[in-house]
Amino acid sequence: MPVAKEKAHMQLVGDVSGRIAIIVEDMTILNSLYEPPSCCTTAGAYRVIVMATHGLLSADAATKIAAHDCRIDEVVVTNTVPHEVQKMQCHKIKTVDVRGTITGFLLGGIGESDKRKGNNFFVVDNNTKVHDIEEAFKRLVARDDVSIILVVQHIAEMIRPVIDQHTAPLPSVLEIPSKEHPYDASKDSVFRRAKGVFSGENFR
Repeated sequence: MPVAKEKAHMQLVGDVSGRIAIIVEDMTILNSLYEPPSCCTTAGAYRVIVMATHGLLSADAATKIAAHDCRIDEVVVTNTVPHEVQKMQCHKIKTVDVRGTITGFLLGGIGESDKRKGNNFFVVDNNTKVHDIEEAFKRLVARDDVSIILVVQHIAEMIRPVIDQHTAPLPSVLEIPSKEHPYDASKDSVFRRAKGVFSGENFR
């Protein structure tokens, strides 16, 4: 019988003996540091890799991952959140640059022009006015066929008040770095909200 505040024992479904086990997380790898890797290695997995979309690592995450009793062989995260310090502290932490992935999406046909609804993308250059960027963002947010809006962070900074006013879960706004402008997590609206949820801090 389940007991209040007692964590259920983890059970592994499937055969990982002699295989590489890949554990997938969305934002934080906190829940994958101990029991899941141990469960996989006990079942015979010869290598354990943890992958996370953003990889919100705690201050001591690198130390825990590098510890001799940690069964994780490699942690793979994207560079939507900076991990340079943790990578220097632990060689197991690897990052994947999202810029090539996003470009591949567009080249692969994710960008669409619809005669009735218009484009589901907006191109910004040096001559684009801030007002036009704001209006394009508002149009995309109002569409019912858009679930994720990708925006280069230094462009997001130009319309930060408008982005901060968008609090609905969908479409989600994902801020990404560019070659000339590195990612700054302290400016990311979604990251600040997520940090507030995890730490209890209030972000405006």
